Amino acid sequence: MKKPTLHNSATLVHKNNRHSRHTRLNTMKKIALLASVSLFFAFTNQATAQVDGGTNVVKLPSGDKQVTNTTIIPQTQYWLRYYNKLQINDKFMLHTELEDRRYFKPNRAYQTMLPRIHLHYFMGSGWEVLAGFAYFTNTQPTNTPHQASTVNVPELRPMVGFEYKQINKRFEINHRYWMEERFQHNYNSTSLELSKGYQFSLRGRYRFQLQYALIRKETAKGTLRFNFSEEIFINIYKGAIINTFDQNRIFLGLNYGLTRNLILEAGWYKIYQASATTVGTYYNRDVIRVTLTHNMSLKKTIKKAAEKE
Repeated sequence: MKKPTLHNSATLVHKNNRHSRHTRLNTMKKIALLASVSLFFAFTNQATAQVDGGTNVVKLPSGDKQVTNTTIIPQTQYWLRYYNKLQINDKFMLHTELEDRRYFKPNRAYQTMLPRIHLHYFMGSGWEVLAGFAYFTNTQPTNTPHQASTVNVPELRPMVGFEYKQINKRFEINHRYWMEERFQHNYNSTSLELSKGYQFSLRGRYRFQLQYALIRKETAKGTLRFNFSEEIFINIYKGAIINTFDQNRIFLGLNYGLTRNLILEAGWYKIYQASATTVGTYYNRDVIRVTLTHNMSLKKTIKKAAEKE
């Protein structure tokens, strides 16, 4: 009988360890997907519980419940965004977003994002963790476009989150979880001026995104992708906000690689959002969004600089 050698024993241990790691990763993937589905349905039930049969039930900050008729206000907007992704090295990527959000008629500002910056760390096996900060200005009165704009109200928004991606030749599935701390500057609607202090609230976001390559090339140039996503926003700590449900966004779009590094996307958002201050009022928004994504990398620059030394 042939005795096992030390080399064979080490190989067997290595294979067992690799199999064990693979099993743990598959288990983590199943848990993540199950959690995503569970959270989505839990959030959806929370949202629909507030609007039932034309009435709206809200628990006010005082603890009292208020029941009113539901009012839905249609709005149309367009959003223009520049999205830069800077690959620092194999582990880190810096995302920077600038966006102008405006009403169609009249053509006036709704919100401006200047900017949103978040740093991503790649953990491996499709997992990323991130932390960042966004600076918004909300043009008041925000939700009444036919009134003249008076003042831009700042909002400071630190954020943390994580993402899980599944990628093959044509499909890319993304689960994104964000937690946002929102510091909204106080605003006096009578004097039309900013007042001292900020209102704090905490909001959770979950987005499911599916991209499919209709035309697939070796690089981004010439690649055409269909993009679908749905994202739900829940107010975890409401502060002065009256609704637990904040909004739901559904997006349909196409993105096309202009070059290896530039991708142009155009699509349609359907956004259903609850008013933060008026019980029973919801905004039904149709939004055209255009995004120019600019992919950059420091890896090649660092490599060339090292070769010159």
